[in-house]
Amino acid sequence: GVAQVDLKLNKAGAQAVVFSQAGVATPAATALNIAPVAGSTATMKLTTGVSAPQANGGSFAQQPVITLLDQFGNVNIGDNSTIVTVSKKDAGSWTLTGNTTLTAVAGVISFTDLGATNAAGITGAQLAFDATGLAEITSATVNLPQPQGAQSIT
Repeated sequence: GVAQVDLKLNKAGAQAVVFSQAGVATPAATALNIAPVAGSTATMKLTTGVSAPQANGGSFAQQPVITLLDQFGNVNIGDNSTIVTVSKKDAGSWTLTGNTTLTAVAGVISFTDLGATNAAGITGAQLAFDATGLAEITSATVNLPQPQGAQSIT
């Protein structure tokens, strides 16, 4: 007889599948090696969060990294076209500096020079990340240091 198998794999990456039959002690088994690829980008994930600059006007100590995922949570390494823009999410009186728009490279967007300037210390600064067709994601809040000699405003 002929067996027909309905196989569905959701994990992108090399996988080996072996078929066997119950009741047969030593079936002739040949591994089927397949390499599924991620589907279309369905969501963004903040894989590296942002941390406050060491000094007012400086770059964030830890720069954000966004990963583009398919519907099953696989990194879409084939995505080299999604454009992600970062902006201020909170209403604090500070200015976001640096290159705020980047294009994905192999499903990853790595910001490198984002920073903040403010006239006084800020509590609860937050970033928003947007891309056409995808739900916005936000960073955790951070506190921005006050300039030398300034008083903190919360």
